[in-house]
Amino acid sequence: MSVINGMNEDIELIVADDGSDDGTSKLLANYKDIGNVKVIALEHKGASHARNAGLDVAEGKYVTFMDCDDTLCTDFFQESIPLIDKSLDLYIFGFVRRYYDGRSVVQSLDNMQYRDISSFADDFVRKGQMLIYSACNKFYRRDILDKHGIRFNEKYAFGEDRLFNYSYLKTIDKVMTSDIIMFNYNQRSLESMSTKPVDGYFDLVKMLHNEKVKCFLELSHGTTEVERKAFVDFDMLNEIKMTIDRFEEHPDERTENLPKIIETIYRENYI
Repeated sequence: MSVINGMNEDIELIVADDGSDDGTSKLLANYKDIGNVKVIALEHKGASHARNAGLDVAEGKYVTFMDCDDTLCTDFFQESIPLIDKSLDLYIFGFVRRYYDGRSVVQSLDNMQYRDISSFADDFVRKGQMLIYSACNKFYRRDILDKHGIRFNEKYAFGEDRLFNYSYLKTIDKVMTSDIIMFNYNQRSLESMSTKPVDGYFDLVKMLHNEKVKCFLELSHGTTEVERKAFVDFDMLNEIKMTIDRFEEHPDERTENLPKIIETIYRENYI
């Protein structure tokens, strides 16, 4: 409802029902006759499949994504839509992370317009705090996504947003970050993907780390070797920390991943 309440006639809403069995399909039937709302009924295959299905039928100049349990901020469209008059390739917005225990953290950005993708990558290598992981806080040009066949990889348990963004960044030039807050990310349940045990967790985060490093070091032309090494080391150590933080809740992950972490630290000399 937060999206519908903020829409106007220029905004297209595509709802991909990922095989729901809780009455959602009946609720969505109430919106199927609204002119700028499309409802797609799918077999349950996960968020990436649902997003790809939505992309395949999208008609707008720009596209963005939103998960079913998140809420769009009031007046977001009124504040953000004027920005697309600049005809840039990527717009990145802030969001509020709300936890199931009542805590909330505002993830915000400065207003910046980058003259080229190298300048954006330079800044990212130096700062590393530019909300690049999620696909739900960005506007993407649909023609670029279609031209390069950029879609979400459906085989991964998590991290598909990151891979999608890295692929997109390699094809664009003009980026803008905005201090506008787009939505509330509500992590209400302990059953969310981030809290479930994942087989091969550290192997997956290492792959995501390598793809991130490859993307930004290829795009960055204005950073020094010292800055680039600091970026690589910090990102890997952060992935190691987050993996270890999961061990108390997931002892099996400790058994599987701790030897891999020790080997990685020893081989790469991250100390």
